[in-house]
Amino acid sequence: MPGRFKTAFSFLTVIPLFKPEMVKSEELGRSISAFPLVGAALGLLMAVLHLFITSRLPSMLEGALLTAFLFWVTGGLHMDGVADTADGLMSGKNPERALEIMKDSRTGAHGAAAVTLVILAKAAAIGYLPAEMKLSALLAVPAIARGTMAYMAYQATYARPGGGLGTPFTEFVDDATLYKALGLAALISLAAGLSGLVAFVVTWGWVALLKNRFHSKLGGITGDLLGFTVETGEIAALVALHIISYGG
Repeated sequence: MPGRFKTAFSFLTVIPLFKPEMVKSEELGRSISAFPLVGAALGLLMAVLHLFITSRLPSMLEGALLTAFLFWVTGGLHMDGVADTADGLMSGKNPERALEIMKDSRTGAHGAAAVTLVILAKAAAIGYLPAEMKLSALLAVPAIARGTMAYMAYQATYARPGGGLGTPFTEFVDDATLYKALGLAALISLAAGLSGLVAFVVTWGWVALLKNRFHSKLGGITGDLLGFTVETGEIAALVALHIISYGG
């Protein structure tokens, strides 16, 4: 697991904690089992920022700054997937053309709108978390969302015949890798108590719907769709926590 955490951390963040090195596709694919741990590490950094800096700010401003921080430390890796996925799926084209649109480096109107909505939703959802659950939610949510990538890739078809950035994950996520990611994400979700576990279940349910939709519309998944999964998975978990807090 230490080696896989190192690979996962280097892939998912721009923090130069480890010396850059080449890794085999199989090593990268199986490192997805450590993605929840990387999510927890990112959440811990956000919690520290909240404790010492942003907690003194108005709620929406704090949410915006924490969202911007997460965007920065991940290098916008997942947000790029949001833009490309929205452009492709909302184009109304056949799967082949939609995949071509997603591969285009230019961002269209649908992609720009989707990114804006995701940023606004995350900023508001983070900023207005109840004070008593904010620290635990900041720790749990990034881990829950990154854990879902293993399920999205598990036994999935890669939509592009030529492969791409997400190919190692669809090729090498086996039963053991999935169960490790699922178990870690569930365990870390308990940082937010029973509410965190409910958010975990809700998020995985959301991702199951996405996976079915992606295969129906595109014939499989791509790296962009994995990024879309993370960003919308975080929103799903945050919304679940808000609903639980209001219901309680």
